[in-house]
Amino acid sequence: MAKQGGGHFVHCDVGEPADNAAAVGEAVSRYGGLHIVALNAGVAIDTGINDGLDPVKYRRAMAINLDGVVYGAYAAHSALRASGGGDSIVTASIAGLLAAHLHPVAGRNTARVGGVARACGPFCRSTGGRTHMLDPGIASP
Repeated sequence: MAKQGGGHFVHCDVGEPADNAAAVGEAVSRYGGLHIVALNAGVAIDTGINDGLDPVKYRRAMAINLDGVVYGAYAAHSALRASGGGDSIVTASIAGLLAAHLHPVAGRNTARVGGVARACGPFCRSTGGRTHMLDPGIASP
């Protein structure tokens, strides 16, 4: 599907630092630099905080939703800086700003994603970059 749109597919498990580094490396190699990164991966899981907590599902959601943003930002930072600063777009969720009773784990980790994005803003500005945060509404299947 990527080729149909003129793009290039690179496998990346955002919860793995090495995959993020490889994806950034591929972009720099293929396109000569990195000017924008979109950190946009997220899942909602069907495990509660009080009753029925599934630690495996919880850790996987945290790896995708929160760690993926941190690892992606870390992997992209040097390449963005080398290109003059660039833009980082971080997708959190409105669930991080509200009481997300249907998906408390998603609410918890997207609130932290928002915190990471806000914390990165001043640092990115100091190195010539910008950080943007999106908080879309909750989508349901």
